[in-house]
Amino acid sequence: MIDTWLTLPLPLMFAAIAGVYGSTALLLYWLCFGRRTRQLMLTFNGAVAELFGAIMVIFGILIGFVAGDVWDSWRQAIAAVESEGASLSMLNELATASGLPTDGIRRDIRVYISAVTEKEWPSMADNGAAAPEARQALGALIKTVASMQHDPKDPNARFDSLMLDMALKVQSARAARLVLSAPGSESVKWRPFSFWR
Repeated sequence: MIDTWLTLPLPLMFAAIAGVYGSTALLLYWLCFGRRTRQLMLTFNGAVAELFGAIMVIFGILIGFVAGDVWDSWRQAIAAVESEGASLSMLNELATASGLPTDGIRRDIRVYISAVTEKEWPSMADNGAAAPEARQALGALIKTVASMQHDPKDPNARFDSLMLDMALKVQSARAARLVLSAPGSESVKWRPFSFWR
């Protein structure tokens, strides 16, 4: 249930929390001031007003932690996507500057971007899963980059390791993006003893 609640958009998350606390407040009001329940509630002694202040502090802390967690995940997701796009752009620029034929790399970059935007992002939105087409396209891109080598005596040979490093940065950024979209990524934090079951 906590996974379903954590995947709600932020406004719905606030509405759900407010609804639970609001309905609890209405129930308490009805119990305390209702015609049938008022006399029964007056028999309970020892409840002090300071208890309600503590509940509000706990509610505020809960909202703060959940909102901070959601915003941090959002910021990490944006950083992963930006890093992936910047690495692809830099790989294209390095391939152009290397003096090697760039048709293969540019074709593989286009195929990968197409697979990510048309297959993987909808799959991530639906169930947080990766698309096999994107994985295959990224593998083909890395193989193409790894197969393009200069002669070791060529001054442009320094581009070989830079291009391969940039292709591996694309892979790392994709992995970070997929981890953030996984549906059960936060369940360990909320259920620390689930591994005992």
